Amino acid sequence: SRIAQNIEAIKKSSNDNSASDLAFHYSRSGNREKAIEYALAAGKDELAKWSNSQAIKHLTYALEAIGEDPKLVEERESALSSLADAFYADSLYKDAERTFEELANTTQKDTVKLRALRMAMYSAFSLGDISRLTELLKKVEPYSTSDRLENARILALKGRVFTLQQKPTDSIACNKAAMQTFEEECSLPDAAICLLSLGAESVVTGNFDGLADSLLAVALF
Repeated sequence: SRIAQNIEAIKKSSNDNSASDLAFHYSRSGNREKAIEYALAAGKDELAKWSNSQAIKHLTYALEAIGEDPKLVEERESALSSLADAFYADSLYKDAERTFEELANTTQKDTVKLRALRMAMYSAFSLGDISRLTELLKKVEPYSTSDRLENARILALKGRVFTLQQKPTDSIACNKAAMQTFEEECSLPDAAICLLSLGAESVVTGNFDGLADSLLAVALF
């Protein structure tokens, strides 16, 4: 539409953040390609601003507009990934788990599959569904070498499962293996969370030196 074209021209000349308006006007005018492009952009913008409900609205529209179009595989993958992140950020863990699993089942990229399965596990953990999380741990094994940082995060999560199962020794082993990768990759947020788990489990096993790990974790946060 002429309105959308005018807004787009202003956006290009001024870096104006009007993706949402453009998505709306192109959708109304029947320009599917442009509507998808700007709905995706608007959804990601809203997600970055923690406007999760608005992000979900834009990304759901984009996904519906894309459908199963074989020419838009990358756009569909991008929409699924961002929509799942928006569900997770909004504590809609059941929707997040479903969407992350859909992404894992459809992507051809092992690194994307690994992250999607890891986030599906996080969602299952947040729901308290340990049996489903255990199933996903088996499903992720063939892709574990595709991204060592993602794999370390999965190891740390596995450690949390062992904690719930009252297996502190197994939990410590998982967290120590994960911690080595976090240190090598200089991933401080991951290291801080891992240190908290290590500290708590060390105290449970009678090693009170673990309190130092917990204090270091607090300092890193």
